[in-house]
Amino acid sequence: MEYVTVAQEGFYGLYHVPVKDHDPKKVVIIVGGSEGNENIPMNVGAMFARCGIAALGT
Repeated sequence: MEYVTVAQEGFYGLYHVPVKDHDPKKVVIIVGGSEGNENIPMNVGAMFARCGIAALGT
């Protein structure tokens, strides 16, 4: 997982790189709730990455 910042890419988020062979055409965008907690995008993104799907959580 790597943090993406506004200064780097123009937005803030968590990018989860797939851990095994993946289809570069597939990606999931995970949007957390209004509480601002990073746990949901972090945990769900990690789950998708383990399955070979890139994930960007905000």
